[in-house]
Amino acid sequence: MQSTTQFTAGRRLMPFDALKLSASGESLTGEVDAADLPRVADRLAIDAGAARLVWRLMGIRDGQGRPALTLTLAGSVPLVCQRCL
Repeated sequence: MQSTTQFTAGRRLMPFDALKLSASGESLTGEVDAADLPRVADRLAIDAGAARLVWRLMGIRDGQGRPALTLTLAGSVPLVCQRCL
């Protein structure tokens, strides 16, 4: 059964059961602003504006039948050039 649960920007992802997600083949999708990610926020270009990232977390089984998750991110993140500092 393929099912998708969506989350929007500004909403925190609630805990989920990774094994159940893998067994069911379901996925979670959403969007997040890169400025809301602490390890990315301090590296963003100051005048960059919003840097939306679309994500999808999908439950799968690997080649040996073990539970696994795949994470896909799509977006553009304008960073400060570290060489130019």
